[in-house]
Amino acid sequence: MPFGKVIVAIANKHARQLWAMLAHGVDYDPHACLKHPMHQQTYAANAA
Repeated sequence: MPFGKVIVAIANKHARQLWAMLAHGVDYDPHACLKHPMHQQTYAANAA
């Protein structure tokens, strides 16, 4: 994929995330990924 398309896709994703946080009054949580169920499954599998 051309580099320009990748940059635009990432910018679009970030803009949608920011809009959702502002629209719903949610603060940014840098540790939110640690609460995601997929992350917990990966962590549990690696710990075993």
